This record gives sequence, structure tokens and C-alpha cells, in this order.
Amino acid sequence: MLPEHKLNLIETLQSLGHQVGMCGDGANDCGALKTAHAGVSLSVAEASVAAPFTSTQQNIQCIPQVIKEGRAALAATFGAFRYMVCYCFVLLAAVLIMFWDGQKPSDGGYVIIDIVLNLLPPIIFGSTHAYPGLVKRPPTRSIISFLPQFSMFSFMLIQIGVYVLAYEYCLMQPWYEPFIYDKDRTHLPAASHSGTAILSVNMMSYVIAATIFSPGPPYRKNFFSNKLYTGVIVVEFLLVSYFTIYPADSVATFINLKRAPFIEYHLTLYALSLANFIISFLWEIYFIQGFLFEYVVPALRRWKGPIHKFEKLQLELASNSKWPPVGRYEITTVRENFNDEDAEVANSSRRSSRRHDWMRRSSELRHSMLVGLKLAKADSVEEEPEETVSFVTFREGRSRVRTGTSFSSDQNFV
Repeated sequence: MLPEHKLNLIETLQSLGHQVGMCGDGANDCGALKTAHAGVSLSVAEASVAAPFTSTQQNIQCIPQVIKEGRAALAATFGAFRYMVCYCFVLLAAVLIMFWDGQKPSDGGYVIIDIVLNLLPPIIFGSTHAYPGLVKRPPTRSIISFLPQFSMFSFMLIQIGVYVLAYEYCLMQPWYEPFIYDKDRTHLPAASHSGTAILSVNMMSYVIAATIFSPGPPYRKNFFSNKLYTGVIVVEFLLVSYFTIYPADSVATFINLKRAPFIEYHLTLYALSLANFIISFLWEIYFIQGFLFEYVVPALRRWKGPIHKFEKLQLELASNSKWPPVGRYEITTVRENFNDEDAEVANSSRRSSRRHDWMRRSSELRHSMLVGLKLAKADSVEEEPEETVSFVTFREGRSRVRTGTSFSSDQNFV
């Protein structure tokens, strides 16, 4: 193909809605490599300048690996985006509930939440390797589609419900002391039981988000395959457990937490945080990523019909009885005179008869070839002369070459 032919083919496929990849190893492939969605150069010469990817192997074995890494990067990007969005809005919800009583988190509380709990997970979010297998269905390609949006909003609603539950549980305690707003200490508010309850369950929300928004198979490896990320999440979980149950006086003062008279109260808040972890995990992994992604979204896609131009074209050709035109005259005649079921029976019988005829002809051809080989071998054995060796002088050989006389295979020159 000429370079303009390759370029025209890629542009045509892209206009139909396909995601097009291109492999090339020469200067005549530069235009197509640059135009394609994923261009892979099979050499380090001119083609590597135009292609975003360069393979050290001179074959297309790298294409499955490019697809795996691309899907893993897309899934990790969407997971990190959901984590950051939920982190911001979940913190905003907790702060707004505290503002209702005139409270606010201390500077130490913001340091613990923003630096200690939420700095490392987004940085190492994409360090999980791609899943070794390939599935037919690609990951979600739009962050504003139904599934990512529903996942984020449902997670935030669950967390807000847990915060309200912890706040109401704190108000129900007989030893509860209402927070008294002091306008002279607006920027340095005193610690309160209700603020402690909200912050205790809020800190666990970030550990939950870092766990459930880290996608795994079929696009990335398992969560536990990334040892660094798993270690960070475990350390954060232990820190949140320590802050919630019984922190030291210096730590409680730094975060602006107020201890309750009974340890059972803090244990109840910790149990509520664990219940929040379990519910959020089951909701995201089994309901959203399992049930909705595997069954509901494909059903809605089938009900909605084809979206891309190539899908509409395939549907139109599948419903056209005259396509493909080769060998369809008999089936078209049957469809016109009978129903579709008879036409399918005729089509299947024709395919089976053709397959049987082809197998019969192949068997006959193999049989005739074997018989011919056996006969040729038998004739060569019967007509094989006795092995003799004759010698021809160089001068006699030259004279035979001039006169056009041939030599036998058993003659040697001396």
C-alpha cells in the first residue's frame, strides 16, 4: 500500500467510530502512525519519530501489551479521579456538619487529613501493574458516564449518612456537653464531643475510598499485588484506629479531639467506622462493579441500540438478506417464497453440504497423492540400475559441452 492509502484507510476507520492502531517500520508509515490513535513503531529509525510507542521487537507481539497497559492506565486514572473527588466532598460534608454548631477542624486536623492520610495514595495509585489477560469488553471511557458518577455520588451519600448517625449518637449520650460558640475563638475553637465523633468516622472514609476505588481485574492486577500501596493503606488504617479508639493527650490536642468519659463510646464509633468500611466495600465491588457493570450497563446498551457508526453499519448489514451478495441467490429466493426459518434451514444445509463436499474432495486428493507417491517409489525401485562409476577426462568433458552432450550423475571428472 502507498502511504496515502494507509492514511486514508485509518481516517476512514476513525470516521466510523473505531479506535485504530497502526504498526510500521519505515518512513512511508509516518503519516499513518501519527494519525492513528495508537501508533507503534517497529524500528528506531524514522518511524519512531512519528509514533508515540516504539517496540524493540520487529513484530506485532507488543500490541497486546500496549492494549493491556492502556486499559490499566485508563482504569487507574478514573479510580484516582474518583478518589480525589470523594476526598474533597467528603471532607466538605464533615466540615459543614461541624459548622452547624459553630465548630471547625483545627489546623492539626487538616494536617492529619490532607498530608498524612491523603497525600500518598494518589501518588502511588497507578503503580499497580496491568492484568496479564485481555477481555473483550473495554473499560469505561468517559468519567461523566453513568457508572463513575453513580459510584461517586452513592459513596458520598453513604459517608454523609454515617456522619449524621455518629453525630446523633453523640447527642444521645447522657454525659454530652453541648458546644458553646465563642466568637473570640472562632479560629481556635475548643474541642467538643460532637466534633470528635464526626472527625473519627471521617478519617476512616479516606481509607475506605483508597481501598474501593483502586480497580483490580480484569484491567489491573489484584489490590494486594501492589505491596507498596497495600502497606500504605494498612498503615493509614492502623493510624485511624489509634486516633479513634484512644489517642495520646498530645495527639488529641493536636487534632482537637475531646475524649469521652467511657471507652465504650469510642469503641462504638470505631465499630460504626468498620461497618461503614464493609458496607461501602460491598456496595462498590459487588453491586456497582459486579452487578451494574456486568449486567445492567450491557442490558441498557443493548436496549439503547448501536451508538457508533460502524455498529449501525453492522446492524444494517446483518438485517440485509442480500448481503453479502456472493452465493446468496438461493437463500434470497427462499426468503421471498418462504419464511426466515426455512431460509435458515436451507442456509445451514447448504453450508453443511459444502463442508461435506470439501472434506470428501480433500480426502480423495490425499488418497490420490498417496497412491501416486507409492507408485513412483515402486517404479524407482524396479528400474534402479546397478551402481557404476565411470571417469571422464577434462578434455572429453570440454568436447561434450561444446557438442551439447549431457553427463550422467554417476560420472566423475578426472
